[in-house]
Amino acid sequence: MSTRDFLLIFLLAALILYGISQIVPIREDLVQKRELLATRQEEKAQREKELATLNRHNDLLRQGDPHTTIRVAREIFRYCRPGEKVYHFQESSEAQAQTPQAEDVPTP
Repeated sequence: MSTRDFLLIFLLAALILYGISQIVPIREDLVQKRELLATRQEEKAQREKELATLNRHNDLLRQGDPHTTIRVAREIFRYCRPGEKVYHFQESSEAQAQTPQAEDVPTP
């Protein structure tokens, strides 16, 4: 083999290594973007499911469904029936050791 052949092999090897060094970061970026896309698609599906649920509840409220009206009154407006006791729970770690306090809540 002549010097020219070694030079051609060296240049070919250098080009291959340069090509690999350019492809690897692009591939890693592509993998990260695919993972991000999958995460975003899962979030979108979850939000669409939540939106469908909220739209269904909204429709039930507009139709005057008594069960939905009672649920909204209890959950959002904190209404209760006469004689019922409402328990309030705190979410902090210190409050987990405490027992919930019962209180009589006036009904509207």
